[in-house]
Amino acid sequence: MKLFKAVAVFLLLAASASAVRAALGIVVTLLLGAVPCAGQDAPATATSGDHVAQQSGHPALQRRNPRYKLSRSDSFDITFPLSPEFNQTGVTVQPDGYISLLSADDIYVEGKTVPELTESIKKAYAQILHDPVVNITLKDFDKPYFMALGQVGKAGKYDLRGETTLTQGVAMAGGFSDKAKHSQVLVFRQV
Repeated sequence: MKLFKAVAVFLLLAASASAVRAALGIVVTLLLGAVPCAGQDAPATATSGDHVAQQSGHPALQRRNPRYKLSRSDSFDITFPLSPEFNQTGVTVQPDGYISLLSADDIYVEGKTVPELTESIKKAYAQILHDPVVNITLKDFDKPYFMALGQVGKAGKYDLRGETTLTQGVAMAGGFSDKAKHSQVLVFRQV
């Protein structure tokens, strides 16, 4: 999955209990990264004891405010302030996760943060330039979103901006319809 660890929130709303089993009345999926759901605190920063949590079968703590990780089809600009002849605009991560650099070998970047990408590009150009200075500017990347389907006013895909709560997401989707059952809301959170 992308940088944004998926936080899935499913709202199951229907006119009756049998309709819940037969069909999902509403499904709202929030892709939030490490943004907490309404009324919950985000997990604390990961510690050195993460391996113990993983061995015991419990999920490991997640880092708060994680950095964006590059994925396929993301694009960015590479600038060398001291060597502008190596500048590249509109560099796109290829389907295999690699990017092509001018005068240097292709490098694998999928899953790297911008600081990690900067270090990888510095390393790739270290054979050509002495102590290269590199700036990376993200241009096009997967933006977080959520989908509201079923028993809401306006079903569809919505941009996720900031720390959106479940209640705010439902409001953005036009609120619950008259047939929605407010008492049958389930919240699932992927860790």
